[in-house]
Amino acid sequence: DSANLRVEELEAEVDKLKQKAAEKGLRLDLHVDEKSTFMALGDKEKMASHVIRNLVDNSIRYTPKGSVTVSLTKDRGSLHFSVNDTGVGITPDDMKRLFTEGGHGKDSIKVNVDSTGFGLFVAKQVVDAHNGKIWADSSGAGKGSEFFVELPAA
Repeated sequence: DSANLRVEELEAEVDKLKQKAAEKGLRLDLHVDEKSTFMALGDKEKMASHVIRNLVDNSIRYTPKGSVTVSLTKDRGSLHFSVNDTGVGITPDDMKRLFTEGGHGKDSIKVNVDSTGFGLFVAKQVVDAHNGKIWADSSGAGKGSEFFVELPAA
């Protein structure tokens, strides 16, 4: 389905993960800029499952306590999707491997035994195919992380 990705798909993906967050005692918040109409051109199923679900699910997996905050804003013809967590953070060394094939952090397997290292690689492929950008930021180990996706708005 190549229909456009709308805010409803984002809300649905976050709702699907609320139970998982609650089971870990995490707060999962969604902040949507209500003043904007959100729509990105592209394959909504690939964006929903390979990008949105993957980033939110990762944040839940790598956050032992605290919260995960998902945000959606629009600015000058671009949609900005971000996932911010209070989790284990990302070291500078691990940051270099993040979006590479099979590239997960050297200690990530201790936190997420199911990690294949392909989720972020696939997310990047999907975002790139939609003429978007994906990147991450973290102040280091133990300091949480934030993942960003920027897509052209429809």
